[in-house]
Amino acid sequence: MLGQVVGRQNLFENVKLCELTTMRVGGLGRVLVKPLTDAHLIDVLKFCSIEGIPYFFLGRGSNVIALDCGFSGVLISLQHLDYITYESGGLDFTAGARPNGRGGGWVSEHVPVTQDTLAGQQCGESESFLVSVGAGVSTSVLGRQLVNRGLTGLEFFVGLPASVGGAVAQNAGAFGQTVCASVVSVVVIHNQKRRIIKVESNARDNAIFSQTNAHSNNALFSPTESGANALGCKQNTNIFGYRTSIFLREHLPIVEVRFGLTFANSVEGQQAHLKFMLDKRRLTQPLEYANSGSIFKNLKCDSGGDIYAAKLIDDAGLKGYTIGGASVSERHANFIVNKGGASASDVVKLIEHIKAEVYKKTGIELKKEVIVLSDKKG
Repeated sequence: MLGQVVGRQNLFENVKLCELTTMRVGGLGRVLVKPLTDAHLIDVLKFCSIEGIPYFFLGRGSNVIALDCGFSGVLISLQHLDYITYESGGLDFTAGARPNGRGGGWVSEHVPVTQDTLAGQQCGESESFLVSVGAGVSTSVLGRQLVNRGLTGLEFFVGLPASVGGAVAQNAGAFGQTVCASVVSVVVIHNQKRRIIKVESNARDNAIFSQTNAHSNNALFSPTESGANALGCKQNTNIFGYRTSIFLREHLPIVEVRFGLTFANSVEGQQAHLKFMLDKRRLTQPLEYANSGSIFKNLKCDSGGDIYAAKLIDDAGLKGYTIGGASVSERHANFIVNKGGASASDVVKLIEHIKAEVYKKTGIELKKEVIVLSDKKG
């Protein structure tokens, strides 16, 4: 039945999760589907809802621990939503019409990301730049191409093994940048319809919720016209928080993100900053081993400062601690690495051991940043 929805060529059975996640652990995924369009995705979600089948959105496989028992539901990859649409000059939010019929109502240029078509296409220094991106686009590819164009705000995407949809849902960040600082709006699927959530506030960590509908004629309506609680959220609800968002909390599938970016003052300076970030990643992160990125979230102390999970783990003497084939990285204590042959059980046991040891020594309970893939819906 799912094959009829997405096309048999876009459905895969008994996929190896150890090959689809960056930690390289996990059993079999019963079914993986790759919808070609928003409409296909809506049909997949409708099918899962009617049949009571759990589903999980799997991007580039970072920040996910797949269990040894595998996943019996439907894995959804949005890799076919791989388009970028560019606008310059601060065009009106309702201007234009997307030529491929995807909906949304703002387009001046549609370019697939499989080619480096951005290089050399500089916009004027006085112009703002709006970029609408499909959720399946690679963050690393997008970041590199935007840097090549001289656009600033998402440089930290380069080298990040994630998809745009996943990065926005988890409000990814690094080197003092967070993705929410550049988000203008997000298109989600809710109740089998496209919905557009506009980010209204410049204080992005406390960005204000505002909702509009994307109807078949691509018209955008104000919250009062479309219904302020259409997504089941109150007005003035914060969209983003530290490594979380309303999309993650409410299980709202992201299909497109609109970013507002600015032109860098110095392309040379931007390239130098990018080199600094990449060099620092290589020096401070265990990139030579399979890993899923940071395991735990950092915390805030009462004074407002940061409490770094890596320091708590290091101070607990856990660097190098090993269970099976999984080890706490000697280079960065908030990374667990697969040194070869690790099972998901090894990784999960190590996570629980770290939490217990840090709590025993400090009274602080670490919270996982990584997601453990289970059959729970969403």
